Amino acid sequence: MIQLLADVPNLITMGGICLSVLAISFAVKHEFELALISVLWAVVADWIDGWLSTRLRGRPKEFEELGANLDSFADLISSGIFPAILLMAVGNFGTAGVLSAVFVASAGVLRLSYFNVYGATESGKIVGLPIAHNILALTLLFLLRPFIGADSFFSFLATTNIGLGVLNVAPFFFPRGRPAYIPWIIGFAVLSTLGFLSMLG
Repeated sequence: MIQLLADVPNLITMGGICLSVLAISFAVKHEFELALISVLWAVVADWIDGWLSTRLRGRPKEFEELGANLDSFADLISSGIFPAILLMAVGNFGTAGVLSAVFVASAGVLRLSYFNVYGATESGKIVGLPIAHNILALTLLFLLRPFIGADSFFSFLATTNIGLGVLNVAPFFFPRGRPAYIPWIIGFAVLSTLGFLSMLG
């Protein structure tokens, strides 16, 4: 089993999973800027491992099969479980936060399960908004947090998360990510990281 990790894309995926767990630990401690930095780079790792896995020639089939499952679990943790825990933490684990988190996590699980079964269409489109895009939206929201105000922020966060959850499972076609997007994702992650670090002083 362990030997199947002797593969660069799978190691990158595992690194992303570690970053997602780190992000969860920061969120529980209300260190939200560090949490968003960690999960954002977990999403970057997800994009890079997918791109790299399609570029490696002669990659053993067992590495590909393990990678596909690792990738799904990585998405679940970073873009399904983390947003739910983040929402509960911002809401101080009150009833509204917990109920919203249940919806968000359920939508993420349903979205990933549907994709694992049906995949993309022949034209390269997928049904519903990919849950990794949720992190990009949440990053922007937290960058705007100083301008929103503490009293209103939870409401904005809960509404945004629920709206994203609806889009995740909505019956519309969304173009699948392309390798050309990776530099833009990395640039967004770099700028966002600098923004969060500036908030920390």
